Amino acid sequence: METAAEYIQRINQYMRTHLKDDPTGFCIVFATQVRTRLTNERRRSSFLIFQDRIGGRLDYHFKILRPTLYKGKVSFGGHTVCISGRDIYDPLIGKIVSLQEYSASAFGREIPFRRLSSAEESSVIHYANELINLDFLRITRPAFLN
Repeated sequence: METAAEYIQRINQYMRTHLKDDPTGFCIVFATQVRTRLTNERRRSSFLIFQDRIGGRLDYHFKILRPTLYKGKVSFGGHTVCISGRDIYDPLIGKIVSLQEYSASAFGREIPFRRLSSAEESSVIHYANELINLDFLRITRPAFLN
């Protein structure tokens, strides 16, 4: 099996050559695929979510995140990544980057983040597995999931 670093490089290369394919919503699949590889490499990992929340406790919305790779053609309300130690593994970047430099590298600006709880991580993994098995949606499986 390829390493986590090889996986993010491969998916990044695919994204760069298929910019018309919108990866919105699949970050959790990428994060869980990285986590599987890190587990095989005997490295501990967890998930972070990047969201720029504006407003009060009950009345809020999220600023749009625009990945630099897509030059404004794709936007997210939040983005989930896998972290091991202080290193973030994300196909949007295509290489391992430190937590400190991640936001600027991926989105061109600093973005608040938080670590997901164990319960949230379980939900993310469950949902990612459903996305991988897209038969229930009766839609074509995006090539970047292969």
